[in-house]
Amino acid sequence: MPEFVLKTTSLAIKTFESVVSSCSNLRRQRIVEQQIKANDPTLPPATLEKTDRTVVTAITKDATGKELAPDQQKVDVYKINLRKDHRIKVGATVLNDQVYETAGYEQNRIEVLAQLQGKDLKGATVTWTAAQW
Repeated sequence: MPEFVLKTTSLAIKTFESVVSSCSNLRRQRIVEQQIKANDPTLPPATLEKTDRTVVTAITKDATGKELAPDQQKVDVYKINLRKDHRIKVGATVLNDQVYETAGYEQNRIEVLAQLQGKDLKGATVTWTAAQW
């Protein structure tokens, strides 16, 4: 069974090193890819987390470009979540039996909404997210 070591780096990327003996590094990479796709419970839970991108890569050379010894070669798994800071929103607002088209923009914790009737601006709303989870 592969051994895993959890490492965290900047940009919320998690790296897992897998050392699997008795097969080529490319084969190790494919094994780990298949285990992730199959939600293999023998993998660390963080490797199975839903993320925007998952990159599985075989490490066969050191930082200087020299070939690593077979027992030092490894497979890294990068779990990447992309930031989605900007959102465009549309909807409707009902006030005093009047219906207004609503258009909005959200970035981080700030949201701005405009209430319209046709092309006429009838109102505006600004909200700030006080708590998120």
